[in-house]
Amino acid sequence: MEKVDFRAAIAAQPTMLDRCREAVQEQVAAACARDIPEGCALVTGIGASHYAALCAVSHWRHQGLPAMAVCSGELFGAAPGLGRLMVALSASGRSVEPIEAIKHVRPSFAIGVSNETGVPLEDHVDALVATGCSIDSSPNTASFVGTLQALGLLGDRLGDARTDWDRFSDRMENAIAAATPALERVTEMLRDRTSIDLVGSQCMFGIAGYAALLLREFPRLSAQSWATHNFLHGPMEPNDIHTAVVIFGDGREVPLASCLAGYGIATVLVTTNASIADRDHLCVVRLPDIGHGIVAAMSVASVAQLMVAELAAVRGFTSCNFRYRQTDTKILPGLAK
Repeated sequence: MEKVDFRAAIAAQPTMLDRCREAVQEQVAAACARDIPEGCALVTGIGASHYAALCAVSHWRHQGLPAMAVCSGELFGAAPGLGRLMVALSASGRSVEPIEAIKHVRPSFAIGVSNETGVPLEDHVDALVATGCSIDSSPNTASFVGTLQALGLLGDRLGDARTDWDRFSDRMENAIAAATPALERVTEMLRDRTSIDLVGSQCMFGIAGYAALLLREFPRLSAQSWATHNFLHGPMEPNDIHTAVVIFGDGREVPLASCLAGYGIATVLVTTNASIADRDHLCVVRLPDIGHGIVAAMSVASVAQLMVAELAAVRGFTSCNFRYRQTDTKILPGLAK
C-alpha cells in the first residue's frame, strides 16, 4: 500500500473506488456463493472499521437484512455461537481485536474485509474480500470509504438488492464541490473549541463516529459522537459558547441544529435539507441528495475528511504522527496470532 498525505488521499478516493469495484464485486459474489447461514449478521471492527460497521448495518437493516454492529473488543469473552454469520473488518488485516473476536464467537461462517489479501485476518475467515485500496493516509481516509464500498456491495448480494453504483466518483466529487464554499466558516467556528460533539442517525451515526475519530487523531480536538435521538436526552447539556456541535442529517437533525444555534452554540449542519439557511452560530453545509445510505455515507465521509484537513492546517498540523501508539494492537509481519 502506498501512503500519501491526507489531502492527496482524499483526492484519489473517487477514482480508486471506481477502479476497484468490479474486482470487489467478483470477490463478494464468490464469498456469497458459499453456504451462508441465515439469521442476524454480526459485523465487527475496531477504530475506523467499527464506524464503517455502524454505517453498514443501518443500511442493511433498511434493505431488510438483519444485522448488528459490535466493537470487536466487546466480543472478548462472548459465548460461542453468538453470531452464525460474522463479518470482520480490518483495513490493514492485522488488527488483533477482530481476529480475537472471531476466536471467541466461533461463527459458522466468517467473511473478512481488508485492503488486500495475504494478511493475518485471512487465516481466520472462510472468505476474504479485498477492497483493493492501494493508497491511504494517516489517519485513514481511502481505506475507510473502500471498506464502505465493499460492505455496500456485500449487503446488496446478501439481501438480493441492486444498487446503481455507476457514476459514484461523480457523486463524491459533487459532494466535495458543494461543501467547499462553507469550509472557511466551518474552520473558524470549530478551530478553537474546547470540545466538539458530532451527531447523526442511522448511517450518519457511523459517519459522526468516524469524523470524531479523525478530529481527535489529526487536529487533536476533543470530539465525541452521539446518535441523534440519544443526544436529545441529556448529552447536549455541557455545550456553551466555548464548544461546538457538528450534525449530519436531514430529519430531526435540522430542528436540533436550529435549537443549538439559538442558544449561541457554534453549530455546523451537514444536510440535504433545503429548508434551513445560515445564520448566527449556524453554518449549513448543503449536499446533493443521493438517496442511498452507504453511497451517501461515503460522500459525506469525504466531506468530513476535508473539514478535518482544513482544521489540521489552521491548527498547525501538516502530518499526523500518533503520540501514544500501543504495541499490542497489530500483528507484525511474520508473527502468527
